Amino acid sequence: MNHIELFAGCGGLTLGLETAGFELLLANELSPMASETFSYNILDVDLEKGLNTEKVLWVSSKFKRQQITQRLRENPLLASGLAPEHFSDLTADNLSSDDLKRSLLVGSIVDLNKLIEKKASRLLSLIKESTNNGEIDLVSGGPPCQSFSLAGLRDVSNHRNQLPWEFVKFVKHTRPKIALLENVSGILRAFKIDGRPFYAWFEVAKAFASVSYVPLCLHVNAKYVGAAQNRPRFILIAIRDDVFSNIINNSEDKILLDAFEPSKRLFEEIKTSREPEYGTLPFFDASKNHPLFSIDIFSPLVSHDQSRFVTVKDAIDDLRDSNLEHSQYVTSINGAFDNPYDHSPNKNYNHEKRTNSPKVRARFRLYQVLTKLKKEESSEITKYLKSSGASGISSPVLTSLRSH
Repeated sequence: MNHIELFAGCGGLTLGLETAGFELLLANELSPMASETFSYNILDVDLEKGLNTEKVLWVSSKFKRQQITQRLRENPLLASGLAPEHFSDLTADNLSSDDLKRSLLVGSIVDLNKLIEKKASRLLSLIKESTNNGEIDLVSGGPPCQSFSLAGLRDVSNHRNQLPWEFVKFVKHTRPKIALLENVSGILRAFKIDGRPFYAWFEVAKAFASVSYVPLCLHVNAKYVGAAQNRPRFILIAIRDDVFSNIINNSEDKILLDAFEPSKRLFEEIKTSREPEYGTLPFFDASKNHPLFSIDIFSPLVSHDQSRFVTVKDAIDDLRDSNLEHSQYVTSINGAFDNPYDHSPNKNYNHEKRTNSPKVRARFRLYQVLTKLKKEESSEITKYLKSSGASGISSPVLTSLRSH
């Protein structure tokens, strides 16, 4: 099975999919900084040293291909736009399907879609040719979520809110069997537009239906699979209409078929140009023990013993002393991933102490102390730091500071 990764970041989702048996066809990431990490971890490419760089291609840049160092330090927003004076590695006459196979495309998904749509573009054909049979099995990714997150400003007009629709557009062009979109739980909360609720997740589901994909929406949590954190996430699985028909016609699982009924209904309404009302399509929440999570295909999403979740102490307590053995959690994590570039049995996967500078250690120690002070005391110290010492620190606060 092959997959294309959008909004690839540093490669976490790609690592998980490859562990599950997927083979990376190509990836796309806007940030040069994240791309450098992805390249190193997933593609065995060292961009900083200029090693094996032929598998990293820029969608758009103000710098030429030979100027890798400048490209890595380029503001990605200024590089976007496919301006006439910009350079794109994807428009080269000698670009081949082999060049694209297991490659990283650095740049905006908006620009990537525009290149695919260009009248004389060969890009889509080359992407299809890079597969074994012309079929893409999966397009996956998590569009930037800051504007959906409840911890953020939740600005509906933010340009990043349009990226899920760019995801849909790419799926429309490439026609994978399945698309998987991941986002924060905040996407489930409505925005207010002119006093009316706007549910982004529902609108994205409708957008997938409009390009002939049947959406199934889930609300899951990493703690239910044994991760040491409470990390709820929204996942939308969009199934190409012909693949969906094949599933429906050959499945005898009543729970699955019942779960698909609302999805099928929404899909049919979109296809007949009717506007589905909010509530037509549910999302299935793993925390509410819905029967859907009991069937084979979805049961791994709630596979951990829910009577005792893994704690942060379980995960990293062994870091406090170099003589301690790896925790059971770390041992299981190290055994779960098969890194194609490191098969050593004692691979740590970043579970090790960092060699931070004295300045960094001092800063984190200060943060620890500030959390233990009274609010007015920490405010006084913060004011002192911001004024470079001009405001001074009172004797009582200094006494309190020394006690910690």
